[in-house]
Amino acid sequence: MRRDSYLQFRIITADTYDELTEKLNRVMFELRHKEPGVEFEGHTVRIRYKESELHPEDLTEEYRLKGVDLHCLDCPFFDPLRNKDGSVNRAAKRGSCRFATYGETSRDRMACEKMFEMLNRGEIKLVKGVEEC
Repeated sequence: MRRDSYLQFRIITADTYDELTEKLNRVMFELRHKEPGVEFEGHTVRIRYKESELHPEDLTEEYRLKGVDLHCLDCPFFDPLRNKDGSVNRAAKRGSCRFATYGETSRDRMACEKMFEMLNRGEIKLVKGVEEC
């Protein structure tokens, strides 16, 4: 993910210092996470602050930026480790995947680009919250 930052300015003016203080405090609270800096000149205040934009560099980051945070466990290609009787070993965190390096991955690992490409093309659909029987 690439982050671009740039400076912005906000000018506040008021007729009295009390009014200026009230406006300034309100704006400083609003900009508190943007590294504000203040310059005074009479009843005028110039506030300098930083704006940032995130630019996804691949499909996985595009989905994450939209709030879609998927893991290998959510992928239909993830095959969890199984017990000798064929039931899912719920204690094991690893499983197999045909797209993973060496064919194995962790269920908690972030989903790969391949899964998001297939999801984007409509080749797979995900159903969250369904318990395995």
